Amino acid sequence: DMWQQLQGVTPEEAIQAAVSACELDGTEDLTEAQAKSLLECLHLSPSTGIGGDLRLPRSVTELKQFVAAECPVCPVQPGRHFCLVSLIEAEHLRAVLHLRPPFPMGIALRSPSALENQPLDTSNDFSLGPPFQAYAAAQLCRFVDSEASFSSRELCSVDLNIKSPHDERMDWWEHVRRCRRRAQARPVPSLSVSALLLPPSIRYKARLESSITKVKAVLRRRGTSAKQLFALQAGRKSLHMSVHELAQGLQQFGLLDQAEAGRLALAAAKFERQSFLADKNLSVSLENFVKLMGTVPGSLVEDDEDD
Repeated sequence: DMWQQLQGVTPEEAIQAAVSACELDGTEDLTEAQAKSLLECLHLSPSTGIGGDLRLPRSVTELKQFVAAECPVCPVQPGRHFCLVSLIEAEHLRAVLHLRPPFPMGIALRSPSALENQPLDTSNDFSLGPPFQAYAAAQLCRFVDSEASFSSRELCSVDLNIKSPHDERMDWWEHVRRCRRRAQARPVPSLSVSALLLPPSIRYKARLESSITKVKAVLRRRGTSAKQLFALQAGRKSLHMSVHELAQGLQQFGLLDQAEAGRLALAAAKFERQSFLADKNLSVSLENFVKLMGTVPGSLVEDDEDD
């Protein structure tokens, strides 16, 4: 009877939240890893084809069709409420639960940090609801507690349950964080929770600038220029390389991790150009790479400024 009362979000809302959580805004074609991540965010499993092979959506369009057939998506049960209580309130409630009163209560105490995916204590008449609803409530508690580290799956569940715009979320979260006794020196764009607090365009720009600053700082310490870095990876006589080659070089030289290197390499390929080519077909020119590195203040060695 309970399962007939379930309500889910629309496929459009679900996919938008998952795409934002996985930082795939603007992406159409999906790799196998990206498709799996998006399905995991939505608490869905890939379908199984003939012979037991997993059938994964190869594009966001296919994902929309897949999600539309799985309704309700991220289901919740209306009338099932979650609220935060203090430790002393929880102790009093638990004492009442242990008395096993004859009147109906239908409540459960949860402590996500102690027991995941199951209640700490329940009344006799309590029944479990949709797993996603309890999971989302636990992640919302972490968000309220000024937690800064979230996985893509956790970000998606919180995003689907907060309807306020990014600027309001940011103001509220920063206000609460300032009241907490925990490290606050790291800027928000560098935190995974920024997916809930900043629009994709601002988040992308801030993280790209952070990657450029990091590369320039390391090159400066090594006495190397961006041109020399490019030449080492592309070959002395080459003025172009693929996005994959540049990303690989940035990782091999210990400048950036995989995600940062991929983001910077793709930005260099798209810098000052309008192209309808797929990302995998883009190439990076030496000129655009040097120009991109120059978009963030802070000089490299003179070799980059000669031309």
